[in-house]
Amino acid sequence: MEGSVSYLPVAPPAWARLARDDLTSYALVDPIPSRFSIGDQARCACGGAPKPSAPVEEKACLVFTTSRAFRARIEVRRCGLCLRCCGPDIREFGLFNYNNFRLYSHELLNSFTSCMANFEAPFHGFRKHVSHSYAEHQSPVPFVSDTTWRAVWFSFLRIQQLINSFACSKCGDCPEVLIFDGVTAGFAVEHCTGTLRPPTAREAADGPVRANVR
Repeated sequence: MEGSVSYLPVAPPAWARLARDDLTSYALVDPIPSRFSIGDQARCACGGAPKPSAPVEEKACLVFTTSRAFRARIEVRRCGLCLRCCGPDIREFGLFNYNNFRLYSHELLNSFTSCMANFEAPFHGFRKHVSHSYAEHQSPVPFVSDTTWRAVWFSFLRIQQLINSFACSKCGDCPEVLIFDGVTAGFAVEHCTGTLRPPTAREAADGPVRANVR
């Protein structure tokens, strides 16, 4: 799964938060800035920091929201580890910096999470819905492809702090009995990395093993 330029942790959507979630949520700023400064927390998608001698450059970028896209400018510096550029995190604007060219609002990304959780909206169906909204609002730039949208959403999940949200207020993180009712998300082979675990997974050394329980 490809990483993103944004790396600072992002809070779960408001409707999915628990009392113990203490991260700050950032709403989409209005108006959206026409230029994003690099700041002092710039990072590359590879995880590298800017090359000390690299000057600040400015390049064009696109900001995707729920109804339309906006053209803007963003400051970058060459990465010290690879041939790509480091850019600003921009979470304080309610935005997710995917690759210094395409920026996405948290509102848009959380909107798909809500649709998927509530009525199992597929990636393609949601992307078509957003594309129709872009056409209705006469967006100067069309929405992205299915493949790009899928990659962006999974990349966003890597920094969104949902890990501690899967818990029962009475039984804790790992209840003895689990009842599964349907599936809201499937993972393609390329997303099945060594760190992928179900929310209730336990290590082999944790707790008793019941041979008669399936």
